[in-house]
Amino acid sequence: MITTVVSLLKGQVAQAEASLVDQNATLLLEQKVREAEEGFDAAKRALASTIMRKQTEARTLQALSTRITDLEDRTRQAIAAGNEKLAQEASMVLAELEDEWNLRGANVARADHSAARLRLAVEKAQRRITDLRQGLITAKSLEAEQGANRRLRGNLNGAAAISEGEKLLQSILERNDPVEEIEIFEILDAELSGKHVVDRLADAGFGDAMRIRPDDVLKRLTLEVQESSEARTHPSSE
Repeated sequence: MITTVVSLLKGQVAQAEASLVDQNATLLLEQKVREAEEGFDAAKRALASTIMRKQTEARTLQALSTRITDLEDRTRQAIAAGNEKLAQEASMVLAELEDEWNLRGANVARADHSAARLRLAVEKAQRRITDLRQGLITAKSLEAEQGANRRLRGNLNGAAAISEGEKLLQSILERNDPVEEIEIFEILDAELSGKHVVDRLADAGFGDAMRIRPDDVLKRLTLEVQESSEARTHPSSE
């Protein structure tokens, strides 16, 4: 008997909740539209921030390229003049600049990829929210036609549109930030990959170097100067 009474009470509560939702379906849908628009604005701000970061990195990369080109020319001149000490110092700076250039280049590529993915997500969300706004207009029109005190429960098309709209908004609001996921992945990858061990092994002569070293830069530029000098001293005859 007690079980039957409890079941009846639960059924009445569920029926009352369903009735309340039916009576206020348009208000609930309008609130969901506002929440979706807030999430959409946040996504647009994240996209703008990502694009701005990519542009900043790209400008820094271009400036680094200009500095590297200029310093390489000056280092070649120092090598040609026999000023090995100054050339060695310049090579150390060049190695650091080239390492930074590689890092900045990777950042630009990563930011570009992140911006492209986020842009697609924003565009998709915009289309879905537009559809939901149009559905809200339809729901309000139906409610006005049926009267302020009539329920929408009998209108299967209207109920289906509201249900789809609520699911759509929930998926938008619960979506993870792709930029944050990428950043977390990069941090974990750096911690778990053991790249610092590989760098130490390469510096000790075990395997190819993972980073550009000053000695390699100096050796390369010295070879270029020697080849250029030999070409001027022994011009090839045609």
